Amino acid sequence: MAETLIEEWKRTLNPKASTYVNYPKILSWFLKDIGMSPESFVDLAKREPQKAENVILAYRRRLEMENKAPKTIGLILYVIKSFLKFNGIKNVEISAKGLDGVRRFDYIPTEQEVQLILNCCSLQLRAAASLVAFSGIRPSDVIALKWLNIKDEMIYDSGSRSVEAQKSPLKIVLQQRKTGQFYVTFLCPQGIRSLQSWINYRLSREPSLKLQDNTRIFLFSSTGSFSKSFDHVLRKINLKRPQAFKTCRLYSLRKYFRRQLDLAKIDQHLREYFMGHKIYLPGVYSGLRDLDNVAIENARNEYAKAINYLQETAISERKSKIELICRSLGIEPKQLFEILKEEFYFQIDYSQIVEQNNNGIELLDLLYALFPEKIK
Repeated sequence: MAETLIEEWKRTLNPKASTYVNYPKILSWFLKDIGMSPESFVDLAKREPQKAENVILAYRRRLEMENKAPKTIGLILYVIKSFLKFNGIKNVEISAKGLDGVRRFDYIPTEQEVQLILNCCSLQLRAAASLVAFSGIRPSDVIALKWLNIKDEMIYDSGSRSVEAQKSPLKIVLQQRKTGQFYVTFLCPQGIRSLQSWINYRLSREPSLKLQDNTRIFLFSSTGSFSKSFDHVLRKINLKRPQAFKTCRLYSLRKYFRRQLDLAKIDQHLREYFMGHKIYLPGVYSGLRDLDNVAIENARNEYAKAINYLQETAISERKSKIELICRSLGIEPKQLFEILKEEFYFQIDYSQIVEQNNNGIELLDLLYALFPEKIK
């Protein structure tokens, strides 16, 4: 059976990239909406390019009327242009001008806000989001994570059906889906605890689950479902659009990772390498290209310098949980303390939590008792 024009065009796309699946879908939706087959659309573009332009322009205007995001419309136009170019058609003008709309920037959360987010996540989402925030891994690579990627430094006890990390920071070896290159990154203690908890939860709930090289760690069906779950948490704590022109999203955690490594003064080449970017690796780190053990240990030691910048201390973690309660109640921390003073004669100022461990613990115990449903 002869290949369709879409199948022929698809063969020019990178089979390891998400575009290999997404671009043909986008093109199929476009053709279905305009009521044409790939062959008839190409034929129209060859015979009457002006008519083809009018069809595309009408489709663009319809998308704008439906309030589709400018980036989404721009991507659709790019896919159509790519398909026509593959079929030797270059005289059909496809313009994305005027699609700027309101530009939004990524909001990069603070350390405290990252803790707020993670405290509101389910076990699976917390472990997955931790890999983005603390290891810099792309969301698409997180959902594709397998036991093979982490098993070098994770021990599985078949008797208790549980896993435990043998080293910290934990080494993670990945093949980047976007570029196909292999690289190494690491996970801090807080992230390790979240990852272990999720895997052990699965092992306890799925008696037939076996940790083999190709066993997927996460159950998200797609990057989209991962992102939607994360957005739900952001809306729950009013952090989706915390500032004008700024939006917090799953990818913001990667920017958080880069910023925190920058604050820790991690070598810029190594910082980009941890994020899976193709980068020149100087001197002592050049062996990472071959996953050399000496180079990996040097990289681990460098990553360890950033741990206190990535994860919070125990005191700050208590503070973030208190802030989480306040957000869910719709009040400021100082207001909560005034209520506690009046009702329970609890004499402590909010700022003292950071300085006095014992008072901080007593306060959190009281809040657990008062608002058990607010802290997970």
